[in-house]
Amino acid sequence: MKKRFILAPVMILTLALAACGGNGAAPSVPQGGGTLPAVTDADSGGETDLSLGDAVNEIIDDAIENDSFSLAAAYAAMKERGVEKADVEPVWDYTVDEENFHAYGDSGSYGHGLIRFTKTGGAYLTDGEYDAWAKKLFDATAAISDDGYNIYGYDVLFGENPGADVEISFDGAMGKGSGAMIVMQGWGYKYNGSYIRVDIERAEEKDADYEQDAAGEWVWIYYYNGVQADVRTGLQKSFDDAWEDAEDAFDEYEDEIEDAIGDYIG
Repeated sequence: MKKRFILAPVMILTLALAACGGNGAAPSVPQGGGTLPAVTDADSGGETDLSLGDAVNEIIDDAIENDSFSLAAAYAAMKERGVEKADVEPVWDYTVDEENFHAYGDSGSYGHGLIRFTKTGGAYLTDGEYDAWAKKLFDATAAISDDGYNIYGYDVLFGENPGADVEISFDGAMGKGSGAMIVMQGWGYKYNGSYIRVDIERAEEKDADYEQDAAGEWVWIYYYNGVQADVRTGLQKSFDDAWEDAEDAFDEYEDEIEDAIGDYIG
């Protein structure tokens, strides 16, 4: 979980440090942990005070200090996107393992509110319990959406077919009738003019057995003891439009990008 949410800042730091790192070779990443070497400032001839590894650790420490990895932060981030505590909580008894980052929340344009609810007593989750929980959240987001219904959203589309604003049914959001085994489901909704994305899944897989289904076919049956919901700000435009923006940005800064790459690789 930690790696998932820290990945973007790490990539940004890597690019930033590489751009100002001069003509030297890229520092190697130590195997099995440890601290990355400090970055050399080619202009000043000295070492910076902050290594990449230290910077990453500082981001993680700040997140923990600001209570981002907590149930309260997760609920706050969801509420920022219109989802109330009662909308996302299961009706069955649950626990949340905050120490293993099963609850996370942050604000901002592309923040997340993520919670994993685990059934108490080691009980398994039934299909009916999962569908009922998902339907409750599905109906809640439709009710608070700008349009009064849930939509596909840009995150799952390439181009404009069927279109980001097209209403999605509950069965469609759950992938029912697709003929494939789908572990994660989701949908979008528009809230205060922004596209919000909801991704849900059965969580904490415990066992898998090879059993006969109702039709007598031998299939793998998976057992789970919890659910997970991730409510986040999604893509705000289509993939095609985003790609055009990226191409325009590259054209505008092509010389600077080439210079930076040339300086980095020598």
